[in-house]
Amino acid sequence: MQPFNKYYPPDWTPEKGSINTYQGKHALGDRARKLKEGILIVRFELPYNIWCLGCNEHIGQGNTAYVVVSGARKKVEEWDPKETEVLEFQDEKVKEELESNPMYRLEHGLLDKKVMDDSVPRISQLVDLNEQQWADPYTKSQKLRRRFREEKKKERLAREEDEKIRDKHSLHIDLLPETVSDTIQAKRVEYDASHLLDQKRLQTAVSPLFRKKTQSTRLEHMAKTQTRLKTDPFYNPTHPFSSLQKRANPEDIVISNKKKKKEDDSSTSLVFYSDSDDDPN
Repeated sequence: MQPFNKYYPPDWTPEKGSINTYQGKHALGDRARKLKEGILIVRFELPYNIWCLGCNEHIGQGNTAYVVVSGARKKVEEWDPKETEVLEFQDEKVKEELESNPMYRLEHGLLDKKVMDDSVPRISQLVDLNEQQWADPYTKSQKLRRRFREEKKKERLAREEDEKIRDKHSLHIDLLPETVSDTIQAKRVEYDASHLLDQKRLQTAVSPLFRKKTQSTRLEHMAKTQTRLKTDPFYNPTHPFSSLQKRANPEDIVISNKKKKKEDDSSTSLVFYSDSDDDPN
């Protein structure tokens, strides 16, 4: 909690002043340890290297190094600048040798001159190519703008086609660009001719919903059933899971009209009750 200056020990009271005075510390912390000498330590981090104008020393590189004693190991990152195609900096030892040894400086200068002479043809070729490409900036700009307009027009037409397909099939998703596999799959699909589709639609519209079985169909079904009964001893046409059992056709059901005999009223027997006058009692 010390960086936030919100921790107060139990023995602190407001009469003792601020918490920094009570702890004997400066508000700037350890950076103000040389404040009496007129030096305020400023800590910052920059994405580039800088040098102090007072002492002409490199700032940010550091004058110390961390040495792992135990419990861990340092990651060693080494690479060849030529293979990675990065700028190769001179080592500290090379710098010291160049400053102190004139012969080494001469040899190093000859090597640098040889590298420069080897790179001159390639650099000249790049310069000539650049001059040829941009000899007429107006023409190059016209070509770039024309190509940009053509690409923009193609993208607009593609978006319009996608919108038509989405509206036709009621799609709410974005369509991806067409690929080679999509073209192959589309060529494998075969469609009937338009006149054949019209004939099928007309036939479906005119034909009845339930077709009537003809006499030959019923006879064929009866022949198959009789043959199955003779050849298959386990066949039971009345079984509910029989494959040949079908629902009874209303045309195959025969209803006999029998008239109900009317009961003769005269044959109905009546119960005789004796008259009260005839009772002897």
